[in-house]
Amino acid sequence: MNPTIRVSDPAGLLAAIPELIGFLPERSLVVVFLIEGRVALTMRGDLDQVDRSWKPVDQTVEVARQHEADAVVLVAYDDELDDHLDQMLVIVASRIETRSVAAHWRVHVRAAMAVGTDARRWRFVLGQDGERMPPVARTYDEVAYHAISAGRVYAGKVLAGGRDEVAARVQPGSETPSDLFTLSVEAAVLALGQLSDEEAVALMVEDLAAIEDSPDAVDDTALGRLVGLLANGPARDAAMLRLNRENAARFLDVWSRAVRLTTGRPCLAALFLSGTAAWLQGDGVLVNACVEAGQRIDDRHIGVLVLDHVSQNALAPSVFEEMRVEMLKQLSG
Repeated sequence: MNPTIRVSDPAGLLAAIPELIGFLPERSLVVVFLIEGRVALTMRGDLDQVDRSWKPVDQTVEVARQHEADAVVLVAYDDELDDHLDQMLVIVASRIETRSVAAHWRVHVRAAMAVGTDARRWRFVLGQDGERMPPVARTYDEVAYHAISAGRVYAGKVLAGGRDEVAARVQPGSETPSDLFTLSVEAAVLALGQLSDEEAVALMVEDLAAIEDSPDAVDDTALGRLVGLLANGPARDAAMLRLNRENAARFLDVWSRAVRLTTGRPCLAALFLSGTAAWLQGDGVLVNACVEAGQRIDDRHIGVLVLDHVSQNALAPSVFEEMRVEMLKQLSG
């Protein structure tokens, strides 16, 4: 779910990971999937989850098979470098290689590295041929000052301070709605009782088109009307079908703000649309944040289940685009 980049050197790969997932990982296991030496996909999981179960191993093999990745690099992040971190990486690497043979899709663990975020040190645990490496710590400065890190700073790219900061973007009810927003939501919901599905869809499409045409089209009144219209199923579907890679960033801003202004079941549709827009941008961390926020409200909601499936299987944005095209064909037919 990330742009493809060329792997050059280990420090460069470590420098690229925060950009690939949106923040510098803490207590995480990051799996970097390679296709003929290129980074094609990056997956992050909590380190505690690896200690509790080996589900991440099966998930890694399945994702590699789906995306036809031939190799992975494992990077474990913890506060300090220690023997437990090294041993965990060795076991995970061994299980990935073993499970991949059983799954009839051979995945080679190209390397495994451990990073101590507080210690600002990193080291190889497994080398390119799977051999155990001497526990020689290297300074994180060569990562922090790598050309990839410098290029990110030069381009003005700002990373989130951590996973919690990413999740705050889709935290239901984290902002206080204005009276205009609340009244607009109520008016739209009330009006739906007098509108046909076709009329509700037409209103939704008209509002979304205005948003695409003008960055100033979403004041509190307009956003409230959109949230109210989401109570209508066909209008909600129209909002989903409007999403594409070109407008995903714009609509992510809109729907994530709608999430922050609403609570309970009314915000589930906005969470789904936010997660879908994040999926189209290749932002797996934000997709996960939408899933977790939705699960706290209703873990059986169809939108939550869909996004969870996307996350668990690391589905590429092209899957949504194919589904969207097929749905549009059915509607036009």
